[in-house]
Amino acid sequence: MPEAPASQEVVEITDWMQAQCAQAYLTAASSLRPGISETAIAEAIRAQLAQSGIQDFWYDVPIHVLIGIDRFVQLAASDYAVKSPSEHVTLREHMPFFIDIHPRHESGRWGNFAATGLFRPQDDEAVGFLELMQSIQREGIRRLTPDQTGAEVARWFAGRFARHQIEHLDVRANFGHSMGAGLKSKYARLFLDESNDLPIGGGIYGIEPGGLRRNAAGQVIARFEDCVYIPPDGRPAVILGRQQPVPLVFV
Repeated sequence: MPEAPASQEVVEITDWMQAQCAQAYLTAASSLRPGISETAIAEAIRAQLAQSGIQDFWYDVPIHVLIGIDRFVQLAASDYAVKSPSEHVTLREHMPFFIDIHPRHESGRWGNFAATGLFRPQDDEAVGFLELMQSIQREGIRRLTPDQTGAEVARWFAGRFARHQIEHLDVRANFGHSMGAGLKSKYARLFLDESNDLPIGGGIYGIEPGGLRRNAAGQVIARFEDCVYIPPDGRPAVILGRQQPVPLVFV
């Protein structure tokens, strides 16, 4: 069945959660230093969210923090244990980092915010790939219409990935999913993948294309996620929490 249309209250709750996540991400990313661990970053974000009133999370790993390309690639693994922040993985200059936050409001509604950044980069190609992936995500959001099916959304992103020689990385091979309420284990999410022929109008979806591209020096990686409300009346889709893209480089 299609998602029930989101009420104005649900849109506002999700917008608020996304704004808190975006601010916590920016605060943490702007305070990075060499040697800080994944665990320390996650704990700092969790503490800031608690100050804003968010203390519950719908995912079994409340805040993903993955430093480096190898850790990011593990995001597509089926073993969720590897996704927990590690106190032994630490940040160095020129490294990418990925942060993914999964808050749950007291009403039961979920949020989901994620972004990839670079810490004091020297590789122009790595920065360029982040810019490309962010632009693909934003273009895909601008193209959303209420009559599109999940499969049509997925095919558009897959086409962009193929054009730019990007390898899609996702444990379920999807480009996003519906945002629900309650316990994740008891909610049947609708995924933006080839098997979903249901229209997206009226729903709130996490739009999260993520992938890598191989080059002579190795690999470049990126993933971004925003929660997006798709009005059923055909008005443009609304990015909740933060309309402007997050910065990509942190020094």
